[in-house]
Amino acid sequence: MGYSETLESSQSLILYTERAFRKFVFLVRLGSANSWEGRQALDLLRKILGNILLRRTKAERHQDVQLLDLVTETRFIRLAPDERAFYDELFEEYQEKVQQLAAEGQLEAKVSDILVLLLRLRQAANHRHLITYSESLEKNANRQCLICYDEIPVRPPVQGEAMARGTCGDVFHNQCIRQYTGEEASGLIECPSCLKRVEVHFGTVTIPRQLAEPPVEPGSSLEAFLGSPKLVRKNTIISRIPSDKVVSSSKVNEVLDVVQTMVKVDPTNKFLIFSQFTSLLEITEQEIRRRNMGLSGTIHGGLNVATRNRLVYHFKSDPNSIILLISLRAAGEGINLQAANRAFIVDPWWNPAAELQAIQRAHRLGQTREVKAIKFIVQDTIEERILLLQEKKQLVSDTTIGGDESATYRLQQLSLQDLKFLFKL
Repeated sequence: MGYSETLESSQSLILYTERAFRKFVFLVRLGSANSWEGRQALDLLRKILGNILLRRTKAERHQDVQLLDLVTETRFIRLAPDERAFYDELFEEYQEKVQQLAAEGQLEAKVSDILVLLLRLRQAANHRHLITYSESLEKNANRQCLICYDEIPVRPPVQGEAMARGTCGDVFHNQCIRQYTGEEASGLIECPSCLKRVEVHFGTVTIPRQLAEPPVEPGSSLEAFLGSPKLVRKNTIISRIPSDKVVSSSKVNEVLDVVQTMVKVDPTNKFLIFSQFTSLLEITEQEIRRRNMGLSGTIHGGLNVATRNRLVYHFKSDPNSIILLISLRAAGEGINLQAANRAFIVDPWWNPAAELQAIQRAHRLGQTREVKAIKFIVQDTIEERILLLQEKKQLVSDTTIGGDESATYRLQQLSLQDLKFLFKL
């Protein structure tokens, strides 16, 4: 079984420690690693994993798999003047709100509201249309999972992304709360956010008929496949943007400019472009079509296995299909994409392990070419600060699996202090 860097993911592997272990995990997750309990928790976890974990890294398997090294790069992007003005105005507005909550001692009570503000800032750094033409902010308010800190979709495409709500009022993705408890979460559980004993009610999803059927006949062309009425998504952000308002963004332009530059150097390069925001992928898809760059399609959580396989087949077999857009959440669902040798992370996620898992769809056994991964970060925005938090999250793996001993005392997950840091307070 694979091991993720989150402490909660260890619980399903060590069920016999039960609630006492979850208590220690929660203390560390809230950023109390500097407390006596936090140090004891990480020391205990490191000792347990040291005895039961069989670990072979890619570096150790290098001779076995003969896999070329993964080349990674971070590219920093400057916003255009109008984009910068839009982002700065939004940041100042949200910063003032958080500052007021801090002055009133309400930060802890309003964490879910603050996560909504963080989500909007992340979106604004990528494209202003994700704010201006998004679905109602009120409708999406308080839809942030309090385990992974990502948005819970209003219309989730799969069961794992649906909203689970505790009787305390805290909300999570179905998948996140099940992984946290390491069980079916039936009866009373300890809420990972407020620590109260609560019952969890899970959300359900009804998959539309058009997503449950093969979209076209197997022998049809890629153009017919992508244009099938059964595959075309409804109520997209593109449908909400007036035709005279459709523009690209500095982030999207930089990503596609890099693609075009690399294709000029080597026309056989193939690209995976990952984003957490399906709306951003929709805008990117439109710009790719405008530039006539050879799009294979977009893989997101609402597609069934047959449809995904068809998109992947075209990507692998058609030399003119060089770009595959993928929702980051859909990237961890067993997709094998060694046909690609370039992987782009368009926006950083809270969990760096999810990014690595996405990149490894290309960098895996069977890959014969050098794989290059690029992460795109907008300068002087929330994205730069998320990078620093990612480094802190990585310390969990380094500490619990025999890393630097002193890292135990520096470790902090997303905490109230982290929230203040993100808003420059």
